[in-house]
Amino acid sequence: MMAAIVIFLVLGLSLVAAAKDVMGYTIPNWIALALIGLFPVGIFALGMTLPDIMNAVLAGGLMLVIGFALFAPGWIGGGDAKLMAALALWVGWSDLIAFVSFSALWGGVLAIGLLIMRRQLAHIPYIATHAPRCVVEEGAPAPYGVAIAAGMLSVLPNSHLLTALLG
Repeated sequence: MMAAIVIFLVLGLSLVAAAKDVMGYTIPNWIALALIGLFPVGIFALGMTLPDIMNAVLAGGLMLVIGFALFAPGWIGGGDAKLMAALALWVGWSDLIAFVSFSALWGGVLAIGLLIMRRQLAHIPYIATHAPRCVVEEGAPAPYGVAIAAGMLSVLPNSHLLTALLG
């Protein structure tokens, strides 16, 4: 039961990060901190072994370094970098490539979708005034937290997290 709650919280925090990114292009630090702070609970709830823990920390650390290398020139936001690192802690080394790949794939889908929506929806007065800026403003950045959360949701069905939950 505790393992299911932990996984539900991780997914919920991922979705909150996506929503916050859509609404204001900001992923608050408390989300990444909550994901990291929840990890010790997850260790016990999911029955992680020492090698599992070390691999998770390695995955999170690697993504933090890569994320900030991408943040430094302005290619991604700092919230995106922190969210990727915090979620990499949860997907671990064994599912890291799948997580990054799915996040990149969903990032491409997001970019194409935003380009289409911005051309079509910006001309509808109600949408132009009430939709989040990322949906209607030409040239606005993409809220990549959406793609990161979608990457997490995509990798979960075959991840070690779900395997640990189902026994």
